[in-house]
Amino acid sequence: MRMRTKITLLFVIIISSLISKVNATTYTAQASTGWSVTTTWSPNGTPTVTDDVIIPNGFAVTAPTANAICKTLTIDAGGSLDFGAAAFTLTVGASGQTGNSMNIAGTFNSSSASSV
Repeated sequence: MRMRTKITLLFVIIISSLISKVNATTYTAQASTGWSVTTTWSPNGTPTVTDDVIIPNGFAVTAPTANAICKTLTIDAGGSLDFGAAAFTLTVGASGQTGNSMNIAGTFNSSSASSV
């Protein structure tokens, strides 16, 4: 009985890990528009706490219409994220989540009213 419980628990952990990876999406900027505009990203949508975000060279993503969240944020050289004077919060990752990172080779602008 004890071995069966351990095997079941291991199976649940493995399946949960695979499901979280399946649900993760990498959003890459394909337009210089707002964070919350679904057509800013490829694939179309808005990044969530499980998603990776890449802003490549030549794209300037602007302030969201609400607070922004993602798992990882990469701003390539020549790319930019500009919160301007807006008072928004950008959250990269969530409490207890692993693999969170911010890599900025491009430009990140935020006002003193914003927080990261």
